[in-house]
Amino acid sequence: MPDGTSWETQAQYRCMNGKVMVCFVGANLPCIRMNARRENPGADMFCRDNPDAGSVPAYAIGHDSIHAYRCRNGKAEVTETTRQLDQRGFAKDLWIELPAR
Repeated sequence: MPDGTSWETQAQYRCMNGKVMVCFVGANLPCIRMNARRENPGADMFCRDNPDAGSVPAYAIGHDSIHAYRCRNGKAEVTETTRQLDQRGFAKDLWIELPAR
């Protein structure tokens, strides 16, 4: 088991509905409130330069977006919703309830 300092510094905590929730920060794991807007300036910029790209990379849309995009005739278009949100706007799949001891 790690020495404790490693996971403690990589974990974010929050309370929800009287429970402690934990998210472990890592590459492409945004523990912040997610961006649920369909309009995405980064995707728009990428599509201007890549008018018919089949997908828009995360570096262009931001790792906090809950949508995937493609380019059609130079315009960004949502293709799917990739994450579900809890009632406070955090990704359900990234946050877990801390078990009681």
